[in-house]
Amino acid sequence: VNLDVIEVHSLWHPAEVEVRNVGLADVQILVIHRDMVEEHARGGKIDWSAFSNQDIQIISPGEVYQVEVETTTVFDGHYVLVSNQGDDGVGEVRITIEYVDGDLVWTGVLSSVPSFAISGLVVGGIIWSNKDEMSKQTSDE
Repeated sequence: VNLDVIEVHSLWHPAEVEVRNVGLADVQILVIHRDMVEEHARGGKIDWSAFSNQDIQIISPGEVYQVEVETTTVFDGHYVLVSNQGDDGVGEVRITIEYVDGDLVWTGVLSSVPSFAISGLVVGGIIWSNKDEMSKQTSDE
């Protein structure tokens, strides 16, 4: 079983999850809330038979499963569980989780420019005032 964590990045925008089957065998995918994992795990293994066919998505080689996951509180957590329940090979997947704040990095940098400028002025003022004091002390001697 492969496990990936869906982190809470925004309470207003869902995380976009994409699971791509890059292997040669069918894989089962389950996106589950963190609180439900414990009740379905027995001896460190997930009991896949406890879930309905509506909960588990089966994708064949080359197929993609996409879902959006909403988080309502900062304490929310979801997992993406992937398993190859068959005996016909090794399951291989690529899990990509896109968060809304990935596009907001540049907005954050741009909005921080004024604080960088103010910090630069303060630090520059301190450095120049120290140099002025040092030059006064050397000229007095």
